[in-house]
Amino acid sequence: MMNLHNHTNLSDGRYPPREIIEAGIEFGLTHIAITDHYMTSKVDSIPYDGLLSYIEEIKVLSEEFQDTIKVLCGVEIDSCKDRTDVSKISFEDLSTLDFVLFEYVQNDIWNGMPLWELLGNRENIKCPVGLAHNDIGKNFSHTRYEELIAVLEANNIFIELCPSLRNSKLNKPYYHFAEGFFSSLSGSEVLISIGTDTHSNIKNVGNIHDAMDFIDRFGLEDNLITKIF
Repeated sequence: MMNLHNHTNLSDGRYPPREIIEAGIEFGLTHIAITDHYMTSKVDSIPYDGLLSYIEEIKVLSEEFQDTIKVLCGVEIDSCKDRTDVSKISFEDLSTLDFVLFEYVQNDIWNGMPLWELLGNRENIKCPVGLAHNDIGKNFSHTRYEELIAVLEANNIFIELCPSLRNSKLNKPYYHFAEGFFSSLSGSEVLISIGTDTHSNIKNVGNIHDAMDFIDRFGLEDNLITKIF
């Protein structure tokens, strides 16, 4: 049981990392990640030169709670060029994270970068990279799913299932509108994470059951990213 997308008061979240981790323990999670915003002008975020101190803070907590829950350290990067200056990123520092999430990839409404552009940056990031709360059914509606899966496999890019209604339409999380894609993932090497994009409601840390049911429905247990952590 995992929740690998949680924001804290180190960016635009309400709670400090410790409280998010303790909530994860209370909800019976085995894996939890702190994934604060990094370098976006959209919201409060970790500054350009604050990444290493952020990683060190989460690493200390990871060691403190290692006998109770696996604590991972990631960041979420806004893929819009107007809000994030990718040229200022130290890819060497970024690669010391457990993983990196990119939001709004292929999303025209939020002016996110296209997937092909992300692939150029992906070459410089040595840790796993994921697409956060992506509306795959809409954003990749003109892409053959088998081709998309092949690209994701070749570039070690995982997909996040976000069951939070803040990333939904018609009161359903985005992944419910891409069942054809997810039904094709079983047997592939594309990994899947679960993350609720927690900000101001601590109960969201444990709000993973819809995503877990979805994984069970499509037989994607072998695709869970927790097998590499």
